[in-house]
Amino acid sequence: MIYESRLELARLLFADFDTSVLGIIAQPFLLTVTLDGTALRHVPDFLLLTTTGPAIVDVKPAHRVTTPKVAVTFAWTRQVVESRGWRYEVWSEPPTSQLENIRLLAGYRRPWLFDQHLMNALMSEPFDGVSLTDVISSQPRWPSPSLATAARAAMAPRTTGTAR
Repeated sequence: MIYESRLELARLLFADFDTSVLGIIAQPFLLTVTLDGTALRHVPDFLLLTTTGPAIVDVKPAHRVTTPKVAVTFAWTRQVVESRGWRYEVWSEPPTSQLENIRLLAGYRRPWLFDQHLMNALMSEPFDGVSLTDVISSQPRWPSPSLATAARAAMAPRTTGTAR
């Protein structure tokens, strides 16, 4: 997947964890408009194909969203996108703790990368209110390093479908 900044990568991670997102297309198309006699062009960062319809996403640091050129570009982009009945989103920095959690969990959310017998044992455990230490101690027959990594994967948010 193409991304041009760590902020765009962060948006991709959030989209990958969003169960309503069915597909992601980077830099999906070029938009052109004429505004006050001037031809303007813009390539949105992402097209998210979601269960509620297409969503166009532009990613920009919060301090740059209000600069005149960016604000004008996003305003006419919103108008074009919403005129098609699609959703438009300008995405900036998420809360730090939320991003850190998503990054941590991203490494553990693909159970097929782990021992299937161990994953089956862990996936049958109820995790609500259970600490990682308690999960690990409930499975004494597995080696500790493998168990800790697999337990994190089993406790990560579950997603449906295939990797995007």
